[in-house]
Amino acid sequence: MDYLPVTSGVPQGSILGPILFIALMSDINTIVSPGTCLSLFADDILVSRPQETAVDCVTLQIDLNSISAWGRSNQLTFNLTKSSHLRLSRRRSPGSAEYQLDGVVVPSVSTVKYLGLHIDGRLNWTAHWSAKCATARKRIRHLNSLFKYRESAARIKLFDALVQSLFDYCPSVVWSLLGGTVREIEKCAGKFLRTVRLGDSSSYSDHERYQHNASEVGWNSQLIRRVNLSLSLVYKFVVGSVPLGFCLFQPLEIREENGPSTSRRSLNRIRSHPCPIQPTGSFLNGRKIPTSPDSFVGIMCNLWNALDFPAAAFENKWNFDLALKPGDWKSFSLLNRLFPSELLF
Repeated sequence: MDYLPVTSGVPQGSILGPILFIALMSDINTIVSPGTCLSLFADDILVSRPQETAVDCVTLQIDLNSISAWGRSNQLTFNLTKSSHLRLSRRRSPGSAEYQLDGVVVPSVSTVKYLGLHIDGRLNWTAHWSAKCATARKRIRHLNSLFKYRESAARIKLFDALVQSLFDYCPSVVWSLLGGTVREIEKCAGKFLRTVRLGDSSSYSDHERYQHNASEVGWNSQLIRRVNLSLSLVYKFVVGSVPLGFCLFQPLEIREENGPSTSRRSLNRIRSHPCPIQPTGSFLNGRKIPTSPDSFVGIMCNLWNALDFPAAAFENKWNFDLALKPGDWKSFSLLNRLFPSELLF
């Protein structure tokens, strides 16, 4: 056996490869300025910084220069063809700062795909769900062409693995588009179920047929599935198994002077809750920004505090997920306010 010296980089496909790569990247966070966030996932690097003044633009460019120099000193080359610049802003004219990496201008884009999410500059997630639904419809067509009509069981399992997984990824995103997005997802599921042999449903309307077919295979609506997945994620935040939970939620401080909008019945229900929560909130220039009640965090806090589960359900995630399954979400006024009743089944 011949041996060759490895003078740079990390050998791919080896057992120690991931550990060696982490060791190689471990000091990159120390080269950026305070206030600049550098997020790493495998070989993807995300550099972000709030742009409040022109000084922030200059600082971000200095940080990019430092990252370029770090790459050269470690004999790593950044793929400029896969690098892009996205500005997140709700302003009509968010500005047009230009940044360079290794002397090459980083192209400015309106939408970028990062870790499976299609992110646009206004964070409305329209591009994300349009892409997911387009991929889902394409995979459904492939399933229908590969399997015969009578092979329903195999097709349902493949739908769960290949199509439903698209919708289940990052369920918190769906709250930003509310009913419109959920209807598109329901259409994809309903289109698939119409091709599965589930008995006679010819006398039903389109939506009644979808509800009938979904109940035949033991499915909830896509909205209820989203609610369950989101609350399961909130459980991980609350118990600390996901370390960033404190950024979104904190224990609720129960006070008698919570305001006239808090009824005595709601107050008693929150008191009996094993672990009520409230939004942590965010700060900008020392000013606290209130959390919208229709945001993911706001909705989840209201749903979580309204859960009428025994204390044992919160002891572990297994018990919590079991308690979620038979939930009657039609009785939740918040969901009835946000969504039409036909989506709650």
